[in-house]
Amino acid sequence: MQLDAILVLSRFWARELGQKDGYFEAFEISRQWVDASFFTAIANSNYQVIK
Repeated sequence: MQLDAILVLSRFWARELGQKDGYFEAFEISRQWVDASFFTAIANSNYQVIK
């Protein structure tokens, strides 16, 4: 992104949070849990395709 776009977006989030001046950055925390067997299955499927 260009610096101007980053600043405009940061000002937008500041206004969304009720601040007339300033900058904010929006983050969304996402946590995912994957069983280890998932990776084993992928590794095995990739290995079989390569053979």
